[in-house]
Amino acid sequence: MSNSVRTLPAFCALLMMSAAVPSVSRADETPAAPAQDKDHQPIEKVVVTASPLAKSNDKFSKVVDTISRDEGLKNGGASIGDALEKQPGVSGTGFTAGANRPVVRGFDATRVLLTENGVGSLDVAEIGPDHGTPIDIFSASRIEIVRGAATLRYGSQAIGGVINVINGRIPDRPIDGVTGEVDGIYGSNANEGAGGFQTTFGSEGFAVHADGFLRHASDYDTPDGKQVNSYAKTDGYSLGTAYSGEQGSFGGAYAHYDATYGIASDTTFIDMRQDKYLTRGIWNANAGLLQRVTVEAAYARYHHDEVDPATGDIESTFLNDEVDSRAEAIFGAIGPASAVALGLQVQHRDFSALGDAADYLSPSTAQGVAGYVFARFPFGPQWELEASARVEGARREGTPISGVPTSSDYAPFSASASLAWTPTDAATFQLTATSAARVPDLPELFAIGGHDGPQTYEIGDPGLGLERANSLEAAITYETGPFQLRAALWGALYDGFIFGQLTGNFCDDTGACQAFEDAGHPLKELFYVQQDARFWGAEAQGRYDLAKLGDYVFGVSAQVDYVRGTLSNGGNVPREMPLRYGPGLYLEDDRLSAAVRLFRVEKQDKVGLFELPTPAYTDLSADITYRVYDDGDHAFDLSLVGRNLTDQVERNASSFVHDVVEMPGRDIRVVGRVTY
Repeated sequence: MSNSVRTLPAFCALLMMSAAVPSVSRADETPAAPAQDKDHQPIEKVVVTASPLAKSNDKFSKVVDTISRDEGLKNGGASIGDALEKQPGVSGTGFTAGANRPVVRGFDATRVLLTENGVGSLDVAEIGPDHGTPIDIFSASRIEIVRGAATLRYGSQAIGGVINVINGRIPDRPIDGVTGEVDGIYGSNANEGAGGFQTTFGSEGFAVHADGFLRHASDYDTPDGKQVNSYAKTDGYSLGTAYSGEQGSFGGAYAHYDATYGIASDTTFIDMRQDKYLTRGIWNANAGLLQRVTVEAAYARYHHDEVDPATGDIESTFLNDEVDSRAEAIFGAIGPASAVALGLQVQHRDFSALGDAADYLSPSTAQGVAGYVFARFPFGPQWELEASARVEGARREGTPISGVPTSSDYAPFSASASLAWTPTDAATFQLTATSAARVPDLPELFAIGGHDGPQTYEIGDPGLGLERANSLEAAITYETGPFQLRAALWGALYDGFIFGQLTGNFCDDTGACQAFEDAGHPLKELFYVQQDARFWGAEAQGRYDLAKLGDYVFGVSAQVDYVRGTLSNGGNVPREMPLRYGPGLYLEDDRLSAAVRLFRVEKQDKVGLFELPTPAYTDLSADITYRVYDDGDHAFDLSLVGRNLTDQVERNASSFVHDVVEMPGRDIRVVGRVTY
């Protein structure tokens, strides 16, 4: 398996070059331009990741949440988790300003995959919650939140969901002329300054894309004072190009990311960088059954140092070389199926840690080859079934606490069926049943010691088996006239759920442990264990236009989400988000939009073993956006955004360190956006 994985990038490049006859863009492909077109009208929201068969206005796509670029910029922060953490069903790990990874329905790290245009982020964020993800909202056109059956496209590490950041770094449709935007942000809380741009220009089938950003934020304020060592500084850029014609396209891109940020629960800071190379080829066959073939691959070299600011000494270094590649063929009608997709995904990862980190996790390798199939079966104009299956061969190699190098092979199989009923153009009901398996991740198998960021002493278990989730979800989307509603109710039974169990002991760096914490024993002892568990949850969001006031529309909005996880022994799953809900008001016309929202987070007292509860809080936020200028070719939007306006003490129940790290206090943000 290893040889096949290592040779795949060359194979992908050759295959794409052979398929690189230029193409007209697909209607369901992501546009290369920013979030608005040349006339500054919103581009139709389409979902390209929920399924390889998804298209514009697809009934299966309607239950996937989409976050626009401007909404993400107004939410602020140095990570994708900041942009999403108040979306229904989504929160963040809340570790520190530079490392806030999304949590979907209570699942994070090894169960929620963060991707960029469907390809993995290729970092070490799941190795530790203090590790950031090298993707910034400045580089995004929009963000998709994918749950349920569609996650089978991405592998076992996506069992809890996929956060897909869409951008136009490889332009995938012809463009004549130039489009782009320039953004600037100031945030009062951490004296944050940030700016970014993206532009795409082309002629006669050739297109070039460039983007870049720079962000600087000091330690942020809380109602109890400065959150020491919570600063974040990031910058990045990319350059991509492609050629498109009638029968295909071929392109590539290079992206660079740098970040320096403090670990708020510790005294050290992380200095991170990643270089990523991407390529994509599309062949629009339109010949008989075969409609289209897409081959894409990404390779990244990732490096971060954990540094003692007092001495400048590098205490730990994490290195990650990784490739993620996929080939996918779309077919037309075959028998009772209206469309079929066949895919092959190959992944390989070499991870190593130096310095103190070598005592936490030894050099390890993860690799896998998977095949998957999606098929659509229509039953008249109102009913449609999508079925999918994925089979995978995976290997994990590393050295556990025994000191004996170990390798384990896994063969997870996953399958799903989703039935959609569209009785009217306004309503879609969906019922999805999934049985998905997950391969244990590297720390769960091979962790061997102290991890200073989360302040834990972790021990993995190389004998862990596959984790399987059998889930059922019912969802509704309703959009008509003044009323919009999205809601879902779901449940999952986990066979062999893997989690980090605290023991109540405290350890030093050598593994000597005792029953109480002192200066010599600061690390919480944690063992990765496997136990059956059950989860259920619900989320809903809606809005209703109450009245027309001249040119303005005035309305109300509301949202709610909840997740509950229990272990087979009656205990609580660690770090679950409690009940969250809140109403809002909005006022909108063609040039102005304004909103105010209450966001109530209840106390979390259903905590895991040896965890502390978190208190309830109510977050008041407001924003107003005004289009200052618009001449049809250029536009300027100005936004004023307020978060936590009543300066409440807020603690994140999903965080490893919520007992020592508070969330930011009051923040007033100004966002300027020029589009052209």
